[in-house]
Amino acid sequence: MITVEVTTDASLALERAGDLFRAEPELCNMVASALVPEMERSAIIVLDGSRPAAAAIAWDKGYTLTPFRLHGDSQRTAHSAMAEVLPANVERLMGPASAALGVAGAWSERMGGGFEPISVFRIYRLGQLVVPPGSDAGVLHVVGESEVERETAWGVSFGEDTGLTIESDESEAIVRRAVGDGRLFAWRVDGVPVSRLLVSVERFGVVRIGGVYTPPEHRGSGHAAALTARVSEHILGRPEVTSVTLNTQAINPMTNRLYRRLGYEAIGENLNLALTT
Repeated sequence: MITVEVTTDASLALERAGDLFRAEPELCNMVASALVPEMERSAIIVLDGSRPAAAAIAWDKGYTLTPFRLHGDSQRTAHSAMAEVLPANVERLMGPASAALGVAGAWSERMGGGFEPISVFRIYRLGQLVVPPGSDAGVLHVVGESEVERETAWGVSFGEDTGLTIESDESEAIVRRAVGDGRLFAWRVDGVPVSRLLVSVERFGVVRIGGVYTPPEHRGSGHAAALTARVSEHILGRPEVTSVTLNTQAINPMTNRLYRRLGYEAIGENLNLALTT
């Protein structure tokens, strides 16, 4: 029997969906890493009997989905069950293509609306790290409180580059949380920050790299590659980490080539959909 639970208790959601997250820790990381006990946000858990079959987490007016561990009629029933509890004002869904399309289709029937693709992101997992030449030209730096203003602006610009609307206050909140946890890194050359990225909290052995951004005036010099390689190396040195992942837009040949050169291997895709009523 398919049932759905909705909660804002991150610890409860991690417990209820734990078996799902452990089964597919890399493909579920965007949802699992967003479940932070001190942050209140809506989480949806789909259960097949007592077994977690799928999960979703809210962000702004969108939801990110995990894969659905169901097939056939059971999967369609689960898509509809999740769609039934989504807010009427939800504007976006992101997740594996079958999950995002299935839930969006069920939601559009419920609301009399429609949906369309915005972008596709490829999911990469680090295999054998290849540190690019010239990585000794810069210094890895953990971003501090005094750099929040710059990093907030860069976060907004990252959103503009990737088609994700990130307002200034949202960017600042992301930056402050990451700075507080020591999860925001910059690459400095001659003392000047030229590139940045942040990493997720660790969940089920996985840490995800995201928000990789280099201002236009510093592009073309390999800074993002050097920073990503050094942060990947740094993360893998932590005993609790077994896998490092990242997402990048499928349409961008440059970033896809870059990550493959560093030793990252594609393991799936996430589809970003806009919902309309």
